[in-house]
Amino acid sequence: MLKLSVITDEVSRDLRRVVEFARHFRLEGLELRSVWDCPAEKLTREQIDEIRKLLAGTELVICAVASPFLRCDLDDREGLDHQQRILGRCIEIAEHLGCDLVRVSTPPRKGRLEDRFDQLAEVFQRALFLAVRAGVRLAVENGHATLVGTGQELAWFLERMNFPLLGACWDPQEHFICVGGREETRQGYEALRGTLMHVHLKDARIAPGGGAMEFAPIGEGEVGIGEQLRALVSDGYRGFVSLETGWRPDVLLSEAASLDPGFPIATEAEYASWFCMARLQRLIEEMAEESIG
Repeated sequence: MLKLSVITDEVSRDLRRVVEFARHFRLEGLELRSVWDCPAEKLTREQIDEIRKLLAGTELVICAVASPFLRCDLDDREGLDHQQRILGRCIEIAEHLGCDLVRVSTPPRKGRLEDRFDQLAEVFQRALFLAVRAGVRLAVENGHATLVGTGQELAWFLERMNFPLLGACWDPQEHFICVGGREETRQGYEALRGTLMHVHLKDARIAPGGGAMEFAPIGEGEVGIGEQLRALVSDGYRGFVSLETGWRPDVLLSEAASLDPGFPIATEAEYASWFCMARLQRLIEEMAEESIG
């Protein structure tokens, strides 16, 4: 079945709480984005050592480092140099934590991908030099506000880059926001077959009254999470699937805390992630039961 993980700060700023959460749900990995109010690229050696201590004695691994690369305009040369330094630091941290995957993205959407490919390729060639030197893979995530928003755009970019350490971090919700339809999301996934290194899952729906999109609990939105899970299993996907909750409950914290999952809930984020992880695991269990039946 699928290997599940969670993005650390979707649960808590306190890594101890995240580890408790992960052990409760018998997850296999954690995706490091920020801990202790510190983004991954700014972690000190002492903090890295503390992460290793907290994971020691568990079966948890750091499955990915979620870097902020490449949140910079392609025309900002100074900013691009800074982004390369950030990526280099994230790769170093991944190495220290025994992780071989760093999540990256593309710049804010400005113009057409086809028109800006040469500039983007030059930036990624520099990034891949860092990755090759460390033996680390770079998983490019699609994002609705970035130059690579859909599965088809990501597939197009990866095909033209054509480099074995560069692959896809597929986020069907981000694709859904771009295109606004489940059928189109399925087509985005199909375009990426054979390139997946990592997957992010969160759900969304069109807000009441139409128009804007809003986060939803896993399985209650319109992204088609169950269908996506079936496709991953059917295709023999071997990487991690990270919960990136996004959604937060409307209920008050006191009401959320009464729905005790087995350990004290401290924040709305913990409750939302517990709720969504429980839903995600239930969807996977139902899928397994269907295959047996």
